[in-house]
Amino acid sequence: MHALFPGHQRLADALDQSERTAASQRPPVVLVYGLGCSHVTWDTWRRSLDEDGFRVHVVDLPGNGMRCAREAAASLAEQIASVRTEHGCDLVQVVGFSFGGVVSRTMLQLTHGWTHVEQLLTVASPHHGSRIAPSTTRRGRIRVPRFLGEAARQLATDSPLINELASRWSPTDASRTTSIFAPAFDGFVAPWSSPELPGATNVVLRARTRFGVSWRTNHHTIVTRDPDAYETARRVLLGRDSASS
Repeated sequence: MHALFPGHQRLADALDQSERTAASQRPPVVLVYGLGCSHVTWDTWRRSLDEDGFRVHVVDLPGNGMRCAREAAASLAEQIASVRTEHGCDLVQVVGFSFGGVVSRTMLQLTHGWTHVEQLLTVASPHHGSRIAPSTTRRGRIRVPRFLGEAARQLATDSPLINELASRWSPTDASRTTSIFAPAFDGFVAPWSSPELPGATNVVLRARTRFGVSWRTNHHTIVTRDPDAYETARRVLLGRDSASS
């Protein structure tokens, strides 16, 4: 299917040679996909980052990101250890899309800590949970269908995991975290402000105008075809400040 309908070859203009050299000297980038996704989700970003000189690795989560966040966090930690061994480095940079951002926070805040992670960048991650599966909502409580897996249940706005992550959020966590998201309801992250983290660098993507038509990114296109999201992330991964919004 991907061969029949390929995505963008890359996002944003490529870095020049000096910038690619700088990118190659930064800690490796570990990409973590979201609920029900696969490594294909990151194809455009992976290709773009690789061409820009970064050392890039896409991890595979248990059950394609549909299992328990703690189980996924354990797998993520193991794969980060393999990346560090491969490159002979002490630190990596983690980028989590959607539930991948929650998994990354679970690893950093609840299980393994920040010892081997320089910074966390999340993209459209429902850090405060999401009002998913609205058709199954009864009396204000979310009832998630079993086939969606444990991960979907953990993303309820009042789930034990979301509450624990919030209660353990610290200034140290905030200082190392950047959250990129767009102010649009897309059926996955609601309310749209759920990705905003207190004290972190929060970057809100604004609407773009094409041929006189206002266009907003959504939950999927933010990692497949939004150049603003990619350029913001690339600046952060290069170790440059990104203005919060």
